[in-house]
Amino acid sequence: MTLTLEQIAIIINASLSGDPSIKISGINTLTDANSDQISYAVSQKYKKSLVSSNAGAVIVNKKLIEHCPSNALLVENVYLAYAVLTHELKNH
Repeated sequence: MTLTLEQIAIIINASLSGDPSIKISGINTLTDANSDQISYAVSQKYKKSLVSSNAGAVIVNKKLIEHCPSNALLVENVYLAYAVLTHELKNH
């Protein structure tokens, strides 16, 4: 299943920073993601991986958004947003 960032932002109730038309077809880790995949970062521990990630988009909170080199989906609860997105992708 492929979703645009705009669609994902609606699904996980996120603020989008970047190109809403980017197409995302999967989920991967920050270090392994490519430009058509999404990942997430939950704490400063992942800052180095976030800065060097090739992910097409990253789900982050306000503490990490400044370190996001690509499109970002800003949420309050990263774990919840990631769980909702994973569930949505699995069921389609």
